Amino acid sequence: MQLRRVRRIKRQLVICTLGGPIASYVFALLAFLLGEIYLPTDTVGWTTFLEFSGFLSLLVALFSTFPYHTRMGGNDAYLLRRLVSSRNGSTQMIAAHAAAFAGNVEPIPPAYFERWWKLASVDSEGAYSRFYVGWKTYSAAKDPSVAAGQLEELLRQSFSQDPETRNFLAAEAAFFTARHRPSSGHSSVWLRRTRIEWLGSLSRIRLESVLAESRQEFVQALAICESGLKLIRANLNGESSIKMESEWADWRKQIEDLANAEIPEILQPC
Repeated sequence: MQLRRVRRIKRQLVICTLGGPIASYVFALLAFLLGEIYLPTDTVGWTTFLEFSGFLSLLVALFSTFPYHTRMGGNDAYLLRRLVSSRNGSTQMIAAHAAAFAGNVEPIPPAYFERWWKLASVDSEGAYSRFYVGWKTYSAAKDPSVAAGQLEELLRQSFSQDPETRNFLAAEAAFFTARHRPSSGHSSVWLRRTRIEWLGSLSRIRLESVLAESRQEFVQALAICESGLKLIRANLNGESSIKMESEWADWRKQIEDLANAEIPEILQPC
């Protein structure tokens, strides 16, 4: 990604962050002015409601003006300070937005996605860092119990994320429970919370295959997994996609072994 595009992302983030408090101040000012102007002719009390709305808007603007942050993130002033005065903070926020954009490219994210992801997952006090670091830990976990604990933590933090991220985590929870806890029935619960149409084509294939596997429909799961593997091989674009191809090939082999175990041996005549 070119430097001028990175600067454009930073400028857009600054404008969006400033937009909230400024809009609240403008609305509060207009509400007070209009309320005072039309107060003498008001016979139903709508100016009182308008000024009360302006007061609430002013409170929101004041809370957005003085920076503070919690474990789940910070207010607009805190984000603006990180964007303007902290090089590491602005780099991480830009990287998080760039990684989110690249992650939505179909069917496989571009090669630079891995670099932006690494920048976004640097451990820091920001909410972006906690999500990306948590996801990195979950993805790298070999022990299902460790991965389950990390995924549960990501789900607990998901209320502060955007709807697309929450949907992504719900789909991942459906995938994880279908693969590692198929008899629990939890996958159907998470599946009901997932908007399938929001997922990318490869993510849908991945979820459909593991759901068929959890129902012990191994032949169908194998066919779906094979279609995903063909899609990956047709769009290889870097190291991350090659790694993805290897993981899908291993998964396909596991499903194939389960499918072959279901097929009884044909008795040959003596």
